[in-house]
Amino acid sequence: YKVINLGIKQPVENIIQAYRESNADCIAMSGLLVKSTAFMKDNLETFNQEGITVPVILGGAALTPKFVYEDCQKTYKGKVVYGKDAFADLHFMDKLMPSKHSNQWNDFDRFLGDFAEENHLFKGRNFDESGEDVKQTSSQYKNQEKTEIDTRRSEAVDPNIERPTPPFWGTKIMSPDELNLDEILWYLDLQALFAGQWQFRKPQGQPREEY
Repeated sequence: YKVINLGIKQPVENIIQAYRESNADCIAMSGLLVKSTAFMKDNLETFNQEGITVPVILGGAALTPKFVYEDCQKTYKGKVVYGKDAFADLHFMDKLMPSKHSNQWNDFDRFLGDFAEENHLFKGRNFDESGEDVKQTSSQYKNQEKTEIDTRRSEAVDPNIERPTPPFWGTKIMSPDELNLDEILWYLDLQALFAGQWQFRKPQGQPREEY
């Protein structure tokens, strides 16, 4: 299969256009930030309005199986699958494509026939394949062994070692003449500071030393 990468921060119109131009078998979206999750649900609602029902892989640092299989699945008429990482996404595609070629895939009923056992890919931790939260019954809790917490002090700690004394307790406002900027500089991630926080990015063609 062919992957069409649209890049980051794509409006839903671009996703739909690429889907129709390529007749895509699947759509994948990744959310790095928490605010991305709101856009994902909005996109899924737009897919519904446009009659799109192909499976949608949802992944990224901001997503959890619960969010995908509960919130997103309730929003989307087709099926969503939680993309734990890139390998999980590829594994799903490796099962999806042959099932479609064999007419053993349905956008609403998932894998069919010989591929039905692959429906476990739609299960998230603590969720069944329908996305419902799996609760433990009281009897299950009772049958679980209670773990005793060991509160004894480690014998590996040498009581004869003198404990370091901090320069001060609590918070303290320091004046500029108390700060060694040359020392502090080594603790900073300059790329994150300049490009991430200050939004000062190296222009194309500019030597890095000049930047």
